[in-house]
This record gives sequence, C-alpha cells and structure tokens, in this order.
Amino acid sequence: MASINVISKTVADSATPEALGAETQRFNRIVFYGGKGTAETRNTGTVYVQLRSLHSGGGDGDFTSSFPVPSGGYSVALNRDSGLYSADQFKIKVESDGDGVIAIIG
Repeated sequence: MASINVISKTVADSATPEALGAETQRFNRIVFYGGKGTAETRNTGTVYVQLRSLHSGGGDGDFTSSFPVPSGGYSVALNRDSGLYSADQFKIKVESDGDGVIAIIG
C-alpha cells in the first residue's frame, strides 16, 4: 500500500503562479483541497491548478486550460497508472494573495 502525504502550498502574489512543490516530490495520485496551511483555513477566492505538461508554449502563460479548486472544496483526483507525477509539474494560480491548496498525494 502506498503512503499518503500532504503538500501545503500558499501563493504570496496572485500575479505570479508557483509550482506546487519540488521535482523530487513524486507520486501517482493527487487530490486538491481549496485551503491553506495545516489547519485547512479556507481561501478568499478560487485557486486554479494546471498540469504543466498540458500547457503549450512553456512559461506561466494563460490558465484557461486549468481546473478550479473552490474555497473549502475538493477538486480533481488524478491517478497515473504508469510513471509518476512530480510536484513541479503543477502550477498554482490564486485569485487572492496568500491563498493556496492542500494536495493529498500517494
């Protein structure tokens, strides 16, 4: 049975999307919660997550192809049957400075 871990990511500036975590954080399953910190504090606005490999052109670019994670809600369970995701493949964009996600990985 795979272990389950948590990545808590807060984005300081809504104008600057950030990677969820480091390339060394690898997993094959992930679920996102719209909150911040270990106390699961709700966000002020919606957070958007994009899998970097789906983004054409590189860079931060346009997040129209991202999926929303509502404040206090769960969104998108991704499961990879072969290979692993790494946390740096996910970009986090927030509507409000200081909002973030809690990612449950396994």
